[in-house]
Amino acid sequence: MKRLIFLVFAIAPCFATTVLSQETSTDPLTHVWSKIVYPPVELADHAEITMFGSINPSDDRKSMGLDFSFVGPEATISKQIKHFLAVGCSAVLHSADGRTRNSLGEFKLSEIVESGSGVGSVTLSFSFPWTRNEFDEAWIEFRLLENVYYFEMPYGFTRDPTHEICLANDNDTLRIPDSILPFVRGAKVSWWHHAEYDLGEVEPGWQILLWVSNPFNTRCDVVIRPLQGNEEVPAHLKKIKVKLIQKGERPLVAQQLLGIRHPESPNFSIGSIESNFSTNPADHRCWGHYELAIGEKVVTVMVPSSLFHYRHGVADPYRDSEKVRSLYGPLSIDSKLPFYHHDDKDLDVTIRVGGTSSSPFLLRSFKRIYSKLKLETSMGGERATLESLANGKTEIVILNREPGKNEVERYVEIDGEEPVFIPIAINRVGIFVRHDNPLYKRGLTLAEAEAIFSKTRERGHKKNIELWGDLGFKDEWAAEPIRRYSGWETSPVSDALSLFKRQVMTNGEFRKFRVREGSIHGSWRANYNYGVDDKFGIGIGTVRSMHDQLKVVPLGDPPALPTAGECYRGSYPLTEQVYMVVSKRLLREKNKLKLNAVREITGFVLSRQGQSEMLSSLSGYLPLTYHLAKSSAAKIGLELPVRHSYSDLPPAIAGALSKTNSPAEIEELVLELSEPFCFDYNPSCVASRLIAQWQRSRNVAPLVETVNHYGDSRSAISAAVALVALGQTEYWTSLENYSKSPHKEMLSWLIHEVGELKHDRSIELLIGLLDDEAVTLVGPRTTIADEALRALRSLSNQNFGKDKSKWKQWWISDGRANFNAE
Repeated sequence: MKRLIFLVFAIAPCFATTVLSQETSTDPLTHVWSKIVYPPVELADHAEITMFGSINPSDDRKSMGLDFSFVGPEATISKQIKHFLAVGCSAVLHSADGRTRNSLGEFKLSEIVESGSGVGSVTLSFSFPWTRNEFDEAWIEFRLLENVYYFEMPYGFTRDPTHEICLANDNDTLRIPDSILPFVRGAKVSWWHHAEYDLGEVEPGWQILLWVSNPFNTRCDVVIRPLQGNEEVPAHLKKIKVKLIQKGERPLVAQQLLGIRHPESPNFSIGSIESNFSTNPADHRCWGHYELAIGEKVVTVMVPSSLFHYRHGVADPYRDSEKVRSLYGPLSIDSKLPFYHHDDKDLDVTIRVGGTSSSPFLLRSFKRIYSKLKLETSMGGERATLESLANGKTEIVILNREPGKNEVERYVEIDGEEPVFIPIAINRVGIFVRHDNPLYKRGLTLAEAEAIFSKTRERGHKKNIELWGDLGFKDEWAAEPIRRYSGWETSPVSDALSLFKRQVMTNGEFRKFRVREGSIHGSWRANYNYGVDDKFGIGIGTVRSMHDQLKVVPLGDPPALPTAGECYRGSYPLTEQVYMVVSKRLLREKNKLKLNAVREITGFVLSRQGQSEMLSSLSGYLPLTYHLAKSSAAKIGLELPVRHSYSDLPPAIAGALSKTNSPAEIEELVLELSEPFCFDYNPSCVASRLIAQWQRSRNVAPLVETVNHYGDSRSAISAAVALVALGQTEYWTSLENYSKSPHKEMLSWLIHEVGELKHDRSIELLIGLLDDEAVTLVGPRTTIADEALRALRSLSNQNFGKDKSKWKQWWISDGRANFNAE
């Protein structure tokens, strides 16, 4: 039977969609979407009220509607929200071309809906005109009293969807108009979560919805909703094949046994049926489409590439968490830091490294550079002390704190002279409160901080601070006691508490902390929450990745935040250097092999790769500037050259770039080529497109140089994959070596690149990673095994879960033959 190709054209009010055959229709292609959904946002100053945002075409499809639903206690909704909206609210559309558009007419406010359980909701609606028929992104600026919220619209959705499809566009830069740059201080930026396509009543009595998001690989959620009660879902609807067809790419197919969804309303917090596609990172703005095979029907849905490419298609919470993660750190390491190039001679020697819990992670990339070097790293225990260095039990000790006076004196007793302290990073400690606690705006002096946490008041504050009212807070805060939290008991004192004790309390005695049961190994610790999910709580901890539920309190006089600039300038008080410590004996040692190895390690740690490891390590250290790193290198007799693109550029790459790029562009390209993957896993970068260009033109020489010269970088992996695709199969050895990397973000990138490579060994490499349940930075609870499975499903059209034995059995029996026959 000949299969018909169906195209969605319009959405009727009763969920019915007119579906016409693409073979017989002469109408132009259109982009029919039903909604863009945003993550819920807690209102500033009113955490009990949650705002849900969405954008959708109007009923007559002549404009787009912006809806904000406010949900919260019925009393609060009825008494306050209407007043807030009437007194001060507005919405403005900022287009990428710099134009601003006010809403059409007055906003509309719905009647309050009561749930009967004390919860009420009210919806505020605005209407905006469509913009030009181009691949444009836009930003909605919503002001509510003194608070500002920005909502991003992915490109392809601001144009009138009934217009004929616009032409492809090579512009792949996210365009943020000057009218909103810089973002208003304190504004909340909300990235889109998913785009919804309502396919209507494809099957009588059953509505089909498509929810498309892009957390890492394109995710397509198929939702089957019964329109007439809870009847049994038809058998052919239990299995739907979804195909993503991109311009110039091999179709990607995902097949999933579907369950039944009965959502009362779209709610992305509920687990849903999903198909994941590994997508092409080279984002030129174009159209693609999904094909849903539903029984004998094939429904086609046109989608812009913002939904299946990376730069503009990374949905919240992933994109948002990446944004806020850099609030207290630099967006990149100092570009003057040189790239580390290892000595051609292998080092056949053993180096023992002891120290803090970060010791094994900071040198994990270095371990793979020298095959004969035995690098023994340990954390805690006797190897964490300077005494182990003095006794010759270690060659290097890493300390994330200032050494105590007694420690140094004990070292001198044993060794006869002080060791060499080489600063390699900056550690920061902060005071944290929940996001709705006004203290993060007010800040604390050191005397106030001491009066909150210390039994003594050496800084002269007149009394202990017990209540929030003691800090001048009023209303509900005035009589509430301040509840102190920490991730550690106060005895023995942790490194974070030790710094706080020395810098703030002048070595006074801590008051009692709350340390909840299981907190040392609880999941909240992994999220760096420090117990501050208590509205009236306050905690101490290390400054690492931040998120919206946690705020760092400005500290000092005047109060300063632990941003990179304030820490480098010394304006923020709770900072100290992280040291790599070696003995002076080692610098004079006749065993040049061991000395050379230590110098190589030092050079690596102070290089771009090493400082990137600092930035991405579990401890979240702040990397050094070039001038600080140069001073550190001098302590061990090393010269740290300033990094210049041309002096760091192999000849074939230099020749290829000089033909098409200016010196300034070459500088940026080389920075991207050498960017260690551990810092930035966003695949949409110029270097990725450059490597793809060399592959298309079969320019092998710069690809080979990228692999050899840039070592453990994302570009080296991409170049190795490109070489294999060009028939240089010897580079599979490089890819297989990368698959053994302890660096999970490196593995994530490897899976992404290999997942695009149709080759026998791609399947075998991916199968080998199915038992790696290590969590990556790609998204919450995403593991290496999850990513490997998605790539396998996309490559093979098979799904055996994470069962390696079934995958191997299929591959050995008939999988290899079928795979090669495709």
